[in-house]
Amino acid sequence: METTGRQMVISGRVQGVGFRYFCVRHAQRLGVRGFVKNLTDGSVMVRAYGTPSQIEEFTRLMRKGPAFAQITGAETDIVPDDPEAEFFEVRY
Repeated sequence: METTGRQMVISGRVQGVGFRYFCVRHAQRLGVRGFVKNLTDGSVMVRAYGTPSQIEEFTRLMRKGPAFAQITGAETDIVPDDPEAEFFEVRY
């Protein structure tokens, strides 16, 4: 099965609005592995691994965010799959 990775840095009002738990909920539902963490500049970094269709849907959801988020930017890069990532987690 083909897998891919995506790193996203989401900016705007994305901290304090449940964004990380929004990520976890959708990653678990879609079967995506990886992590999400807040960055010191107020943005959120997401690293996700899965099949191309899983990553496409997950990326679409991350660009939308939870109800109280206000996303002003979403930088996206393709990264190699990390076979050691077994699940999706919040990192601190």
